[in-house]
Amino acid sequence: MPLKDRVKRLAYLKTYRERHREKRAAERPFYDMARHANQRARLHKVAGRITIHDIRAIFDAGSMCHYCNGSYLLGLDHVVPMSNGGFNIRENIVVACRSCNSSKWQGARPWRWSRFNKSCARCGTSERKHVALGLCNACYLHVRNLRKQFNAINHQGST
Repeated sequence: MPLKDRVKRLAYLKTYRERHREKRAAERPFYDMARHANQRARLHKVAGRITIHDIRAIFDAGSMCHYCNGSYLLGLDHVVPMSNGGFNIRENIVVACRSCNSSKWQGARPWRWSRFNKSCARCGTSERKHVALGLCNACYLHVRNLRKQFNAINHQGST
């Protein structure tokens, strides 16, 4: 690459970018994931640094969610969260779908608890997916149907 002549250097860089545009576009998601993980590691003062090659190897090892075997909206997940002292290293990272990753919060398993409760507030199980209000999916649907029935009865009685 001609470094001295500014015009030739800019022309060379332009042709280089054009030749490698597809490769750079394919690597962009890996670069963004690595940058985000490393920024969070610095925020939590955690040791370890992830590279693009580490992320590519993680995705090559498993192209489905580690928890539910889904393949929609995949990203990275630290098995032991960095907020709980987990390291930012390849061995602590798996591929996870967005819903499992966000439901996991700061724990070790997704969909088995709520943020504030260890189990369902109504039936006490911790084996079903948590939906909202500290309830599992089945209890949430049951309570929602009861509320609809109650509102329908009250609405009929007031007219």
